[in-house]
Amino acid sequence: MKKIGEYDLLISGEIIGISLEGEDKSLLWGPVNFSQACTLTEFRKEFHPLDDEVFGAKVFVYESETEQKHSDCIFGLCVPLFIPSAQPISVFSQEESFLTKMVNKGNYKLIFQVIMQEEVEYHFLLIPEDLKFPSIFVANTELVPDIPNQILNGQNLKLC
Repeated sequence: MKKIGEYDLLISGEIIGISLEGEDKSLLWGPVNFSQACTLTEFRKEFHPLDDEVFGAKVFVYESETEQKHSDCIFGLCVPLFIPSAQPISVFSQEESFLTKMVNKGNYKLIFQVIMQEEVEYHFLLIPEDLKFPSIFVANTELVPDIPNQILNGQNLKLC
């Protein structure tokens, strides 16, 4: 696993995300987005940080050939991401954004994980793979009580 970014990100409000350069227009969130804790377009992925407070958090971005889920993950999503040309990607909150090292063009499975240890961390993992449908792979229903059962039971998330 290769680290392509590590950031201290100020998170306030309801989004943490990843996008291609130039895709900086915030997305509108509706009831479906809040129920699945994300809103997804082809080049921009926004996730709910599972906390509505203002706080700083470590955010890590990795590239890997294999899927690696963190043992302390309380919430995770797999979503498709297409990168049309080699470029850095933006990691952002409503307050600030950072660019990663260069990422090769191609289809990726983007895994977003909320890691609960002494302090919360957010991990983004890029795996070269043509993922067709996004899905939630783990959710602690005590900490994330509003996730609908049909999503937890393996049905796909809606692209919005």
